Amino acid sequence: MGVRREDLQSLAGHTLKFGHAVLRAFLVFCGLVVFAFRAEAQIIALSSPSSGCTAANTGAFDFTVALGLGGAVATTFDGEFAASETLSFSLRLTGAPGGFVDSATISDSTAGVSIMSATTDADAQYAIPNDGVRTFALSIDPSPDFGATISVSCATVAQGSITIEKMTSGPDQSFQFEGELGTFAVTTDDGLGTRSFVNLAARTYSISEVSDATTELTSLSCDGDTDGGTRIFLSEARVDIDLDAGESIICTFTNSVSSGAAPQTLQTQTAQQIQNFLIRRSNLLLSQEPDRPRYVRRFTGTLWGNDNTHKAGLNTTPFSISYQKSGDHRALTFSGSLSDFKKTGSGSTFSGSTFDDEILNHLASNATVETPNEWTERLDFWVEGHYSHFRDRLGVNEKTGDFGVLYAGVDFLLAPGVLVGSLVQYDLMSGTEETTNTELDGDGWMAGPYASFKLQSNLYFDLRAAWGRSDNDIGTLGSIADSFETTRWLAGANLTGNFQHRNWRITPNASIAYTEEHQFTYLNGLNILIPEQTVSLGRATFEPEISYLFKSESGLHIEPHIILSGIWDFDAPDSTFANGITLASDDFYGRLEGGVLVSNLSLMSIRATGSYDGIGTSDFETYGAQLWINLPLN
Repeated sequence: MGVRREDLQSLAGHTLKFGHAVLRAFLVFCGLVVFAFRAEAQIIALSSPSSGCTAANTGAFDFTVALGLGGAVATTFDGEFAASETLSFSLRLTGAPGGFVDSATISDSTAGVSIMSATTDADAQYAIPNDGVRTFALSIDPSPDFGATISVSCATVAQGSITIEKMTSGPDQSFQFEGELGTFAVTTDDGLGTRSFVNLAARTYSISEVSDATTELTSLSCDGDTDGGTRIFLSEARVDIDLDAGESIICTFTNSVSSGAAPQTLQTQTAQQIQNFLIRRSNLLLSQEPDRPRYVRRFTGTLWGNDNTHKAGLNTTPFSISYQKSGDHRALTFSGSLSDFKKTGSGSTFSGSTFDDEILNHLASNATVETPNEWTERLDFWVEGHYSHFRDRLGVNEKTGDFGVLYAGVDFLLAPGVLVGSLVQYDLMSGTEETTNTELDGDGWMAGPYASFKLQSNLYFDLRAAWGRSDNDIGTLGSIADSFETTRWLAGANLTGNFQHRNWRITPNASIAYTEEHQFTYLNGLNILIPEQTVSLGRATFEPEISYLFKSESGLHIEPHIILSGIWDFDAPDSTFANGITLASDDFYGRLEGGVLVSNLSLMSIRATGSYDGIGTSDFETYGAQLWINLPLN
C-alpha cells in the first residue's frame, strides 16, 4: 500500500510540533536549573565563635557561597575578643584550579579596618587591637564558574607591640589618631600620654595624628625597630611602623603650641620656658662656686688644730684638674693661682688638691711657717673654671645643655687670719628643650667682694656677694628669634669647723646662699608682649664629714670618709634642681657620699667617691661617681 503525500506532510507537521514542544520543555528545564544555581548563592555553613579565640572555643567560622550570577552575598559575625588574640582568615575557591571570583572582602567593622580584599585564594592574619566585642563583615561575589569559602579560625603568629607616646608643651588635652590600629585617642597628663597595643601581628601599621588647631606636630620619632624599616612622614603627621616579631616599637609624637594659637597661650609657654632656663642657671651658679678651700690655704700658720701642727698653704700643685660624673651630668673643673706657682718654684714637695678633704687632713709634717711680711707675699691672683654637661627631664620636657663659668680674682692677706678679695665671673649656658623644639642660650657676668676669716684654730668663716647682668636668646632650633636681658645678684656665707681626735676627723660645714635673677619685659617676633618675671633660689646646707686616717710605714696615707648632706631650699620655684641636674619639688632632701683619699707626701694624691642624691624625696634619685687625680709639677 502506498503512502500518500498528504499523510507524509501531516506526519512531518506533527513531528515538528513535538520537537518544538520538547525544545520548549528543555528550555524551561534549563531555566529552572539556572534559577536553581542562582538560588544556591547563599551561606552553606555558618558557625560563629561567640566568645573569641579562647582555648575552649576554637571552632572555625565558615562562610561559603556557591557559583552563580546572583551578585554579592554578605554576612557578619560578632564575638568578644581580647587584645592577646589573633584571627586567621583563609579564602579558598571551589572549582577547578586557577579560577577567580568577582570579589571577596573581610573587614573589622568595629575598628573600620580592611583585613582582606581578593579574587583568588588568599590568607591573612588579624591581631585584635584591644579588648571588647567586635563585629566582622564578610562578603563574596561569586563568578559563574566558581564559588568560594572564607574560613576564620584562631592563629598563633609572630607578634610584637606598638606604643604611641604623646608629648605636648601646651595644655593637657585629648589627641586623636587614626590608621590600621583603628581610631583612638591619647590623653596627656602633665604633658605626657601613652597608648599601647600588644600582641600585634608582624606587619606594617600606618598611623596618623589628626591635625589640631591649637598645636602643631614639631617632631616624630620611633625607637625599637631593629631593622630600620619604619618610615616617618613628619609633614603628613604619619608613620608607617615596620613591626617584626618580638619588637616593641615606641613612636613619640611631640607637639608644641601652634604659631596660630591664641597669644595668651604663646605668652604663657614662652614665660615658662624662660623660667625653666633661669631656674637651671641659678642652681648651677650656686653649685659651682669658686674653690672655698683656696681661701683657707692662703692663711699663714696652722690650718687646723694647734699652731705648729700643719704646714701653711697645703696645695702646692700650681694647676689642678678634676672630673665628675653623676647620672647624665658631667663636670670638669680646673684652677690655679700665683701663690701656688710660687710654692712649687720654692721647692715645696707636698701635693695637695682643690677639694676640702685634702685641706682638712693632717698629712703634712710638723712645721711652723712665718707670717709673710712683704706685701707681694700677701697678694695673690687666681683663676678657676668649671664646665658641665647636663641631660634631664623637667616634667615631660627632655632637656640637654652645657654650662661653663670662669672666675678670676685677686685677694690680699690683711692679717694671719683675715683675707679680703674681689672676683669677677663670666658664665655661658645653652639648653635645648626637645619636647618644645626650643633653644635658649645666654651669657652674663657678675662681680663682687669676698672675705675669709680664721675665727679659731679650728673654725673658719667666709662670705661673698656679686652683682651682674646677662644677655639671652630664645627661639626654635636653628633659628634664634628673640632676645631678652636680666639683672642678677647672689650672696653666700660658709662656716667650717675641723675637730680631730687621734686618727679621727670630724669636719662640719654649714652654708647659706641666695640668688635672684630678674628678666625684663620684651616684645617677641610675633609682637606678643612677654612679661617680666623674677626667679629666686635660697638654699641652706649642713654637711658633717667623718674620716679616719690609716698610715703605712712606707708613707702611704689612706683616708676613707663619709658625708651626709641635708639640703633645704627655703625659697625655691615650683620646680628646682639638685646640683642643677635633677627635678626636685621638695623643700628638703638629702645626699650621701662615701669615698677614699690616697696620698703620698712626695708624689701624688687620688680621691674617688660615690654618692646617692635624693634622700627623703620621691621625685628624683641620682647616683654619681667622682675621681680626682693631682700630680705635682716640680
